Amino acid sequence: MSKFLKKKIKHTLPIVVIFCLLNVIVLGLSFNLNLNFVKPAQNGFVNMAASAEAATATTSVIVKNSPPHFTAGPAENPISSSTSPINVGASIGFTGTGTDDEGDSYWMIVCTTTKATTTVDGTPPSCVGGTPLCLSSKASTTVGVSCTYNNVKNPGSEMQVWRAFVCDGHWGDQQCSLSSQGTGDSGSPFYVNHAPILTRLFTSSDNKDPGVSMTFTASSTDSDTQGGVDHMNLYVCGTNSWTVGVGCTGGVADTLCKGSSTVPTSASCTYSTAVPKMHGAYTYYGFIKDWHNMAASHGNGTSSTYNVNNVAPTVSNVTLYGGNNITLNIKNATKDITVRASSSSVTDNNGCTDLNSATSTIYLSSVAGGNNCAANNNNCYQIASSSCKIYNCSGPTSATASINCTTTLAFFTMPTDASSIASTSSWYAGIKAKDNVGLKGLGLYNTLNGVEVISSAALNVTEATIPYGSVQAGTNTGSFNASTTVVNYGNTPIDTAVQGQDMLKYHVGPEIIKVSNQQHSKNTFTFTAGNTSSTTPDTVTLGIPRPISQTDVNSKIYWGIRVPAGTPSATFYGVNTFTVVLNRYDNWQYP
Repeated sequence: MSKFLKKKIKHTLPIVVIFCLLNVIVLGLSFNLNLNFVKPAQNGFVNMAASAEAATATTSVIVKNSPPHFTAGPAENPISSSTSPINVGASIGFTGTGTDDEGDSYWMIVCTTTKATTTVDGTPPSCVGGTPLCLSSKASTTVGVSCTYNNVKNPGSEMQVWRAFVCDGHWGDQQCSLSSQGTGDSGSPFYVNHAPILTRLFTSSDNKDPGVSMTFTASSTDSDTQGGVDHMNLYVCGTNSWTVGVGCTGGVADTLCKGSSTVPTSASCTYSTAVPKMHGAYTYYGFIKDWHNMAASHGNGTSSTYNVNNVAPTVSNVTLYGGNNITLNIKNATKDITVRASSSSVTDNNGCTDLNSATSTIYLSSVAGGNNCAANNNNCYQIASSSCKIYNCSGPTSATASINCTTTLAFFTMPTDASSIASTSSWYAGIKAKDNVGLKGLGLYNTLNGVEVISSAALNVTEATIPYGSVQAGTNTGSFNASTTVVNYGNTPIDTAVQGQDMLKYHVGPEIIKVSNQQHSKNTFTFTAGNTSSTTPDTVTLGIPRPISQTDVNSKIYWGIRVPAGTPSATFYGVNTFTVVLNRYDNWQYP
């Protein structure tokens, strides 16, 4: 160096005396120059001392710690976008890989501010001017790291800008990299989804019969617009219990309906009640979430009511007397015949427990008013609720029960078989069931031919004897007539056939008065020859009408007798038999 200087001085400043002291420090480098100076010589030249022809300079440098840098990332995990944002309150992760040229371990920190720093040797970094979103664990250089931002806060908009840093753990001189925001969809910002608000829940189509669909509607608000207006999903539950991702806590049985809407202000769904369903008001609960699976922040669990109408019961499968034809008991039998109208299928869609009572009608098909006919034991039997029984109801979850209604038919009830003038008619049965609110349902038994009431021709003779009195042998009763009263005990018009037996002395004979000595007529008469009785039936056309009440309907037969000459004096006994004869063409008193 001194050589170089001497040459430089010699050739450039021959007359000038130079005194120079250089001491320059740049980036920790020091240059030390040792120069020997002598007085100037003649002619402007400097005479250098021999020892200045060589010199040395020592060097030193302080190398500062270099910060680590990203070799991969940073990136969001999961990646958010305008159509796939992160819900407020949810979590988002960040990943990255840092490399430190000196091999120092490092942290990754994610901030909302522009700078990260370390303040105390060996401790994790912090965000300058803000709270970190997340901080990774310390990792060796080149080893990937991650951290999670839990319980994402509302940034006040739909995007959150973030910056990531890698900071080493170099003791005495920790360094953080410049910020990085990543690239593409995985880079800053991440998108934030806000919760909708359920503002109103109501039944927009209400008051339906059991099993008929009604509509539940929820009004809601949602401020998010990134990626399109949020769609709303509505869940309607029977109880106030619901979980995002699961639905109504009670499962299918508790889920009334689900619906969705591309218009966030109005999501609806339809629900049909089970059958049966008791009438009345029922409470339900509404829950909404948006299409990013975020539940409403307010309003979930709002309740409303729907109303189920009361409906009339229906009656089917009605039978009369088991579907069999009816043969009546005749008058003065022990009791009238009992008949039953029944239904094995009485249905109330409000539940069979809503059934309150029943009535029935047994009626002639030709009667005026049909099932609503006026009570008359000839053609219409109205059965009161006290004679009807509801049974086979297994509880409120069952819609069906059974009904039996019983009554007795009078002996004179109008017959409808082939022997009757009413053969073109039949007997039907109707049952009305009434619910607790008073609505009635009607079911009719109406087979092709109905049930027939069989014609019953029957009679009774009021008198136990035919009292001829005392008649001398060789004479007759003349204009005196004994009489018998024939009473109609059936449900048809009748005549009677009579036949007699010879009369025996003291019941045993051998003396007799032959039956041919007796005469009979439906009118009074004077005994003459002819009109004699015989042992064969002789029809007397009395034309006794069909009874229409319990009052007797009857007719007289008049009798006379001749006692042949020579008949010994004594009491003679005989039997005359009265046989009923159906009179198809006389007075049926058709009702």
